[in-house]
Amino acid sequence: MIKYLIIGALSLSSLTAQKNSDCDPPINVNTGDVLEVAKPSANTYKYINLPRANFLIKRGGIANFNKLSGEKIEVTEVAITENCKTEVRVKRKDGKKFFNTLKTISIDLDKALETGEVKLTGNI
Repeated sequence: MIKYLIIGALSLSSLTAQKNSDCDPPINVNTGDVLEVAKPSANTYKYINLPRANFLIKRGGIANFNKLSGEKIEVTEVAITENCKTEVRVKRKDGKKFFNTLKTISIDLDKALETGEVKLTGNI
């Protein structure tokens, strides 16, 4: 009887593990693709993970979030989280740092594209 319980538990755990790994990302983005940052729908960007202004100022940067609008950015790394969210790391296309301090920033791509914070422009 114990053998049947162990076999049943193992089969259930393998089925749930297989279900979680069948995560198809809704957006196909590769490294090297170019995105454009749009104006935020609210006061700040919600799905572009930007540091707080005091952190930038302490590191000697310029905390002007308005200059980010219209900036061309390039995808450097694509990661899919366990709950099927596409998380990307991006750098500026012109090679400069964000706010004179950060080389890369991360973006929750699914939500950012949905809200219009980021536009997919293609591979240039």
